[in-house]
Amino acid sequence: MQPASPRLREQDCRDRAVMQAASPPAVVGARYSRGMTDGGGAGIVDVDAEAPATVEDRLEAAERRIEALDRDVKVFGFLLLGLVVAAAVVALLNELVFSHPAPTNRDATEDELLTAGMHCYDSPEERASARQRALAAIERMQWEREMRSQPQGDGQMWGTAPAGPNEIPSIWDSPESVKSIDADADSALCFSVQYLP
Repeated sequence: MQPASPRLREQDCRDRAVMQAASPPAVVGARYSRGMTDGGGAGIVDVDAEAPATVEDRLEAAERRIEALDRDVKVFGFLLLGLVVAAAVVALLNELVFSHPAPTNRDATEDELLTAGMHCYDSPEERASARQRALAAIERMQWEREMRSQPQGDGQMWGTAPAGPNEIPSIWDSPESVKSIDADADSALCFSVQYLP
């Protein structure tokens, strides 16, 4: 196929330009100007229209979007890591500062009340009441021991003296003594019953 002569090319461009001039522009509000086409003829050229994006332009735009997404993912990761660290710190502080031994409502009988070890309660009032009961029981035990050791006059009228308690417990309720026994115990809610040899 032979190349078209310059005269035919020029005529073809003129025909195209006339057809474009006769048809209204498809885009409303776009600016058009008359100019030369690449064939040398007059034509209508869209001044505001963007040139079609090349592959390189699209590749650069995609890379910019990938970089922006990568930045967003890193920021989200740091925020998530910060939330996890904050939750761990709050849980640790809760465990260290606000944890207390679980209070129990035992000690219904005197034997249970005077068992050796730590006794913890739900409130300071409950602790005070149980402590008072324990002190009263200890005083009664001491009185029984004293009565057993005192002579009863000429003779005993009722047989052998009842056996009193061999060991009398003591109550440890100062904050220092409670902490020395159990570091987690709260002296406002707990006291300790100790049997000394």
